Amino acid sequence: MLEKEKSDITYIGNGIAIPHGMNEAKKYVKKSGISVIHYPNGIQYDENKAYLIIGIAGGDNDHLEILQDLAVKLSDEDYVDTLVKASNMDKFLEIFNQ
Repeated sequence: MLEKEKSDITYIGNGIAIPHGMNEAKKYVKKSGISVIHYPNGIQYDENKAYLIIGIAGGDNDHLEILQDLAVKLSDEDYVDTLVKASNMDKFLEIFNQ
C-alpha cells in the first residue's frame, strides 16, 4: 500500500480514499478483505478531505473485483453521506452492508 501511495493517489473523490497494494504484492495476501476507517470530521488526505479510508487486500483477481464493487457503491453521494453521518459502528456496518 505504501508503494502504491508513492506512485498513485488513491483518493477517489466524494470524501473517500481506497488505498491498496501493487499488483506484485498480491502473492503475499493470505486472505482477501477490506478494512474501513471512518473519520466523521474528515482528515487531510493529500490535497483532499477524506471521511472514509477503505484499505483493500486482495489475492489473485479478488483485488479488482473488490475495488470495482466499492467504486460503484461509493459513487452514490447520498449513500456516502449516510455512511459518514452514521452515529456508531453498528449503524455504519448496517448501511455499508446494504
